[in-house]
Amino acid sequence: MKNRIIIIMYKEFEDFEYAKYGGDIFEKYFDVEAWSLSKFFLGPDIKAKDLYAKQKKVDTLKDFVMILNRYHRKKTFLFFVMPPSMKKVYYLEAVVSLMGFRYSMSYCQPALAKYNTGKLNENLAKKRPDYCKAILNALFPPTFNFVATTVCFKEFPSIWSIKRQNNIMIHSLDYDVFLKIQDKHERLIEDKYILFLDESYVAHYDYQIFGVKSPFREQDNYYLPMRIFFDYIEKISGYRVVIAEHPRAHYSDRTIYGNREMIRGQTAALIRDAELVLCHISLAIDYVILYQKKFIVLYLTEIMRFYEWEEYYIPLFSYLKIKGLNISKSYNKESIKNVIADGASARCRKYQQYYIKAKGTREAPFFEIAAEYILEELDK
Repeated sequence: MKNRIIIIMYKEFEDFEYAKYGGDIFEKYFDVEAWSLSKFFLGPDIKAKDLYAKQKKVDTLKDFVMILNRYHRKKTFLFFVMPPSMKKVYYLEAVVSLMGFRYSMSYCQPALAKYNTGKLNENLAKKRPDYCKAILNALFPPTFNFVATTVCFKEFPSIWSIKRQNNIMIHSLDYDVFLKIQDKHERLIEDKYILFLDESYVAHYDYQIFGVKSPFREQDNYYLPMRIFFDYIEKISGYRVVIAEHPRAHYSDRTIYGNREMIRGQTAALIRDAELVLCHISLAIDYVILYQKKFIVLYLTEIMRFYEWEEYYIPLFSYLKIKGLNISKSYNKESIKNVIADGASARCRKYQQYYIKAKGTREAPFFEIAAEYILEELDK
């Protein structure tokens, strides 16, 4: 009987996420399944727009137990892709452990935020303990925690998790993409261009999942000032603006950014070849830093009233020692020049070490490394 991995998500898998979370790599070594617990975690109304067709949808914890009970305990490994903020994650830990299965938690994509910019001990001291999570995690610890960088430890529910010897340091998923394309030199766009990293601010899928209202009541409150700014920067630079679509955006209207070219699923390669990158607080800033690109962080007045301003924007400006540009206000060539940041700066190199790839971790794909540990564990 071949070993089996079940990749388990708290929401429905979108089509690109099966590969993103290791499915394609795991298939080289295991029989692989993808399970969605969207109804258990989020209720029946949260639906992905571009579903991965082969996922198994499990509605309740009871169904989860009944289905999982049919699988061979010594030949099956559960690979959880879960946000540690959700308490139900730790109920699952307890259930699968009591059932005799081995499993991992994956912390594969840290994002610079208000709660994780300080030192580890300082953050843990400030963190309000959730004793239910901490106790469950201590009683039923994962076989492995696959960890991108030490910053991920700040998401752990307790110091007990950090002190255990089952934490496997790897690197972020963005570094995986960087490894994959770093030696490829084919350009997607032949002429020189400025790239904008779309954030789907008007109707982001995650807003629906977490019950967050968009900062923009009308779509033109966002798209109109963006188009005006793009017109201006094209005029002063002589380069056209290309849009890297957010991977979870599904735009039926291709004119929202003023008939500019919009490309989905090629963000890293587009950043690699861009003359300048415009962004908000996209996680794709990792590629901007890996490729040492010049960039500008854009925002609007509405965003300053949004929860992301204090949680993400201010920490980013402080950590990288940069300024952003409020395009709701007037700007000119000089003011734009003054906010251009350098992805090769010392602060960006520090960001790379703490949020993308720690020194000394292996130059191999995240899930290849994870697969090695899981294979060795299952073969014991």
